[in-house]
Amino acid sequence: MRQAPVVKPGTVPRGVALNLLASALTILTAIALLGTASVVGDASFLAPVARQDNEIILDFYNAVNEVLRTGDFAALDRVVAPDAVSNTLSPRIAPNRAGLEQYLADLHENFPEFQLQVEDIVGDGDRAVARVVGGSTEPSGFLGLSFAALPRVWGQFDIFHVENSRIVEVEISPLAPVVFEPAMRIHLGIKVDPQVLSLEWLSAPSAHSGKWGPFFGSRVLYVDEGAISVEIDATSPPPLVYAERGGRAQPAGTTPGTTVTVTAGNAVFFPPGSRYTFRHDATEGEVVAFAVALPHSSYNGPLQPQTPSSNGGNAQETAGLRAVRTALVADPLPELFADATVSFGHALMAPGADITFSETEGYAFVAIESGTLVLQVEHDIPLIERVNLGAATLVMPGAPFSLHNLGDAPARVMVATVVSSNSLPESLR
Repeated sequence: MRQAPVVKPGTVPRGVALNLLASALTILTAIALLGTASVVGDASFLAPVARQDNEIILDFYNAVNEVLRTGDFAALDRVVAPDAVSNTLSPRIAPNRAGLEQYLADLHENFPEFQLQVEDIVGDGDRAVARVVGGSTEPSGFLGLSFAALPRVWGQFDIFHVENSRIVEVEISPLAPVVFEPAMRIHLGIKVDPQVLSLEWLSAPSAHSGKWGPFFGSRVLYVDEGAISVEIDATSPPPLVYAERGGRAQPAGTTPGTTVTVTAGNAVFFPPGSRYTFRHDATEGEVVAFAVALPHSSYNGPLQPQTPSSNGGNAQETAGLRAVRTALVADPLPELFADATVSFGHALMAPGADITFSETEGYAFVAIESGTLVLQVEHDIPLIERVNLGAATLVMPGAPFSLHNLGDAPARVMVATVVSSNSLPESLR
């Protein structure tokens, strides 16, 4: 999957921030006007949108629907300026044309039947607000998990700035309850036979170095931010490094006895029998990574940095790798682990948002990166669990479950799944 440039909170250019403020005022006014119109049953007092601008906005949604159906961005060329500013709910998506394409690509992957319909368009000069509704003939899914009901993934209002018959700025779904961001999907391609499943959370601040390991056995490491160096033991089977090439994650072989660097958005799969060590250099920026460990034995390596060597190095070791959720595989699913796919992705949930999944085809880890969520699992014995910041939970196969953000701030979660490759749609295998 394509990795759009990451934009962290606080790095939005001043001009974009001012536009966002103006857009916020615009949308509040538009919502009030549209709400009044719905009460009185007459929208004739709303400012009319110039016919040409109205057609451009309708063309935009026609192009978006085509992208959602096909995954082809060419339809956007006729209506969106190449240097357009595009803002979404996610701070990780760049506020530009490439970010808009990434946002639509994520929707296309998770909701290929999703389409939008325009209800109203109101304007003020070269700016306009559209009211839209979205729907899908299929609930679709995320990372191999099927939705029991379609979540709200597109808000009710979008804001536009039109110049020279092109959209030069668009704020997509500022009130969208949920944003899904698939990150990496690894088809293992070989049989694994784990006795334990663990989700590990690795982090190290900039200007700090860390050494974790040596580790043993099968593991999939996904780097979310920064970079991690992997020292491969000379006697280890060669791991596979996955990076995006040509729009899909493609594996590249490595050489035992060497060191490889895994950068943000990429992953590495260590097959059974592997031996390896992770390092983070003090000259590098902050690193955040997640790993799904699938060891054959219950011991798969230390989870703390090693003691500094006696030869003096001045590196500061940081205890930044921890198992946030571990479970014994008491009754392994042979058809799953014979041909498994491990996937990682994020979900950003606005206050009051809900996500409901049907029975899981495999294992699902949920780690809370910000905020707090309530997990409800409908298994033999119903379970309701509060999952706080920095914690994680595991949903076992066959259990329908739902996530609820009952707080007053957005919540961001990392989802990691282990499912049978045969259970995935053909387009995702």
